[in-house]
Amino acid sequence: MKNLSVKWQKLIIWLTGYVNIIAFFLAGGYLYLKTEDDEIKNSAKTAFFVTACCTGLELLRTVIYYIMVVSGATYSVTSSMNIFLYVIYITIALAFLTLFILDMVGIQLTRTKKAEKQVIVDEKIEESQD
Repeated sequence: MKNLSVKWQKLIIWLTGYVNIIAFFLAGGYLYLKTEDDEIKNSAKTAFFVTACCTGLELLRTVIYYIMVVSGATYSVTSSMNIFLYVIYITIALAFLTLFILDMVGIQLTRTKKAEKQVIVDEKIEESQD
């Protein structure tokens, strides 16, 4: 994977995250563990959180649907609840696409600047103690 450019590695991470969470754990986990590039690691973290949200929402939709079926809800109530949950799912999918595009353009949504500031503060504290 080291022969691939950063853009291709990020593309692999996001595509496997969109396709399936197991494929993401295999490809994204491998790239996260094997790379030294912070940009790829941050992309893998962001893709993981978005993929986990999408998977959790799908799980929630399935559980609610089967609870309603078991409780004897009418078909119109079940289908209207499904439509509502699909609207939420489409919204999250659009957020996934937006974060993917932002990441590929180079805009990272991480807190690296805060961590860098903390390192600077820690260095100043160490200097003042010496």
